[in-house]
Amino acid sequence: MDFENEKIKFGKAIKYFRSIQEPKPWSLQKLADEANLEKATLHRIEQGKVNFTFKTILSIADALKVSPSDFFNL
Repeated sequence: MDFENEKIKFGKAIKYFRSIQEPKPWSLQKLADEANLEKATLHRIEQGKVNFTFKTILSIADALKVSPSDFFNL
C-alpha cells in the first residue's frame, strides 16, 4: 500500500466533503473548529503532508457527519 497516495486521497476527500456541506461549503476554519483541530494542522492533512491518527479521522468524520470509511471509498 502506498501510504503517501492514501494521505493525498484522504485530503482530497476532506475537501470534497467540506464542499458539499449545506447550506454552503465549509471553510477550513469551520471544519477545524467543528473537529477540534488547529486550522494549520487540518490544512497540512488536506495537503497530504502529515501523518494523522485514527482519532483525527474520527474527529473529522464526526464533524462532517460521514462515516470514516467514506473518506477512502470515493
